[in-house]
Amino acid sequence: MARSFEKQVEKNKQRLLMQQKKQGIQPGKMGLSGEGETFKGRNFILPSILILFGVMYASLGFIGGGSEINSFLYWLTIGLYIMLGVITFIRKPYLRIGKNALYTSKFNRDRMLSADSIQKIVLSQGSVTIVPKGSGQKWIFMRSRNRFNTEVMGERLREFGRNNKITVENH
Repeated sequence: MARSFEKQVEKNKQRLLMQQKKQGIQPGKMGLSGEGETFKGRNFILPSILILFGVMYASLGFIGGGSEINSFLYWLTIGLYIMLGVITFIRKPYLRIGKNALYTSKFNRDRMLSADSIQKIVLSQGSVTIVPKGSGQKWIFMRSRNRFNTEVMGERLREFGRNNKITVENH
């Protein structure tokens, strides 16, 4: 069983390296590490909601006063909600601006957007929006939601757009 699992891991690793090579990504250049300037934010809305759910479930159990309070699964659920809230708080959202590409994490996966696949960059008061060509999802970075320094990020993206001939709009 262990040997077949190791083979599967190696096979998946080789497939991932081939996909990255086809996309023009050097192995190990995704994520926070790599060249370029990185802007980090702080996620606080989702962790607050998750911790609030954990506290709400705990208080409902105490108010109800039933025999389910001593249940292992009851306390495990409360603990997992709180742990998930802490983990999502610790993981910082980021935008890394490289020479020819932008990197971020969306839905717990690292994403890359090369300069030739960016339609435009929209800078507004307190937010930065990166619009990809085609039907891709917009990347939105907000000061109010994730505590990004959008002024400095906007200046760096303006320079990135100038170097890569990308339209930068101010609203």
